[in-house]
Amino acid sequence: MIDKVLRNILKLPHISNAGVHAHEAAVEKELISFGFKKSTKESLNLDAEQIKTCTITKKITPHTYVWQPCGSQSFPDFIVSDANGNVHYIECKSSKADKITWNSGYPKNKAIYIHSSGKYNKQSIVVGEDLWNSDDAKLLFECFEKMKKIEKHYKAKLKNSDLSPYCREMYNDNGKIAGHPDRGQRIKRVFDFLAEVRDAK
Repeated sequence: MIDKVLRNILKLPHISNAGVHAHEAAVEKELISFGFKKSTKESLNLDAEQIKTCTITKKITPHTYVWQPCGSQSFPDFIVSDANGNVHYIECKSSKADKITWNSGYPKNKAIYIHSSGKYNKQSIVVGEDLWNSDDAKLLFECFEKMKKIEKHYKAKLKNSDLSPYCREMYNDNGKIAGHPDRGQRIKRVFDFLAEVRDAK
């Protein structure tokens, strides 16, 4: 059923999520239309840290979803269970252009990203592992680790001052989503991923 929800979402035009969570609301509307029932992480006895790190191993009630299980500012926007009770992580992203603004977050390999592009007036879906080149990501994380050490060093030097440095992790990403040359293959891999999880023993 999740695949049917996603196929319907792919038919939608661009929906801005600025301020009113309209993009997420549209995704929730599709889930409800296919019979998914709303729940909470507490009633499903799910751990927030496992949700944030995509490490839930137990199965939950089939065709259930939780909107913003870890709060409005935390990954993911939804957890959704398939017909076998397997948990999937869905994050909604929208932009006027055709890229994802991550702020301090970054793509999770086991998550499904629904992106709404104003530039192309369409929705796209992609598995997290297809979003960043692993070698580039490694360098990016290495950069911030070094920056944190520099920040710590100068905070110590300024411990008696009213001033202190603050190194905020902000990941700039100019990768195309709707306009990506492999958009079709990326979408196919989402459905392949759903099938692999569903059919796993």
